[in-house]
Amino acid sequence: MKLSWGTSITIVYTAFALATLGFVAFAMTQRVDLVRPDYYEEALLHDSMQVARKRAVDQGSVVRLHNDTLLLLDSSASRLDAPVTIEWLRAQNPAMDVRSSTTISALTQNGVSTRNLERGRWTLRLSWNVLDRSFQIDTTLSL
Repeated sequence: MKLSWGTSITIVYTAFALATLGFVAFAMTQRVDLVRPDYYEEALLHDSMQVARKRAVDQGSVVRLHNDTLLLLDSSASRLDAPVTIEWLRAQNPAMDVRSSTTISALTQNGVSTRNLERGRWTLRLSWNVLDRSFQIDTTLSL
């Protein structure tokens, strides 16, 4: 049995339409998570965050992970009691994000334990203010 050209075009078009509808149905059932719930608000602050990151780099602030302890290496600010916001962000599951705070002196001298965090890849964000100047460190760590 030979198909006419009109029947062949109809079969191809129908198969294409069904495949497109199938992909749309599949895409609508997928979970979509932004890295942060306030993603758009944070994007508006992008320029000020870049300045804060540059200040931290220029000051020589570095984070190190040593024996399940996170340390901030910053000799110029190690005696300050300024509050530091620590954010552990997990891209695979935003429900696992952890936010806490400490002081610069505690973070440089004692550090923060990472034993209660699940093993894997984390994005770490440290942010603090000293004398009305903001500082920020963003890095990716594997625990």
